[in-house]
Amino acid sequence: MTEETELPVAKLPDRYQVARSQVYARMDALKQRDPTLIPFKRGRKAYASRFLLEALDSMHVLIQKGETVAEAADRVLGIPPPTRPDNPVGQLDRTQDNSESPSDLMRLVQAIAGIKQPPTSRLARYRELEEIAIHGWRLPTSELADILEVKTLSGKSFLRYGFRFTRAGKAGGESTWKVEKL
Repeated sequence: MTEETELPVAKLPDRYQVARSQVYARMDALKQRDPTLIPFKRGRKAYASRFLLEALDSMHVLIQKGETVAEAADRVLGIPPPTRPDNPVGQLDRTQDNSESPSDLMRLVQAIAGIKQPPTSRLARYRELEEIAIHGWRLPTSELADILEVKTLSGKSFLRYGFRFTRAGKAGGESTWKVEKL
């Protein structure tokens, strides 16, 4: 890749010979790991800075060698690889030293946080839905599906647990839902 200080984001698919969605997936992977690695705007156009270009160039080489987007983003940003199956989360790798590294601790915390905890009360779901209805909050599909303990939501409106759920717009790539107590 050539040494450039910035490049319009619209030219990145041609630079890497990939679909635009792949460029955005790569930029999103970098942004999730380092929120400063995002394009900047000049007028109506978005540009990749020299630092973002360097990271994308390095990712492209790694992806060409067979790594996933997530693995490439981690390597480019110096994030250690996740724990191997033969070394489960929480079991420290003691081959390097006898101290617990922050990355091991962080992976353990993330694993624990990812475990879905049962509600503290059978009424917790109803109280949560009632509070949402009272405040007029709009929930994205993923959050409402989680509260209702379903995989997906469909249709424009439906009734459940004494509440009406109505599709009420978009937030990013997800629909939002209005919750009304009946």
